[in-house]
Amino acid sequence: MIGSAVYFDSWRKEATEFVTQRRSLATRPVWLFSSGPSSANIIDKDGNDLRAQAEPKQIPEITA
Repeated sequence: MIGSAVYFDSWRKEATEFVTQRRSLATRPVWLFSSGPSSANIIDKDGNDLRAQAEPKQIPEITA
């Protein structure tokens, strides 16, 4: 498991660097998690999933 606090839609720099600099993680099962502000609502007034909008911007790069 690897996780980070989230500030202003971003993982902490140290966590992002740790994950992106370790090629060995690509060959192992890894569970990523984030901790940050949350709401009891998971759907906004327009029907959008707030969890998807809250995903830290580094996650697509890290999981690629």
